[in-house]
Amino acid sequence: MDRVEASGLFPRVATRLDGDALRRVEVDALRAGDRIVVYDGERAPASGRVVEGSAWLQTDGVDGARTPRWVG
Repeated sequence: MDRVEASGLFPRVATRLDGDALRRVEVDALRAGDRIVVYDGERAPASGRVVEGSAWLQTDGVDGARTPRWVG
């Protein structure tokens, strides 16, 4: 486990969209191109881009910002 993982800034599980189903998977199981769902109030488990919707997102694990920012 590296320092970023140990810091607790990133979740260890993600909600991945598999076809029409949502599945909870370990973050290590995510691959480039996977689509994930991040619900309001959750931390993004991986870097990426918003392809649908918009929300306030806590980005402190990525950019150090202590306040949420609007994405989407």
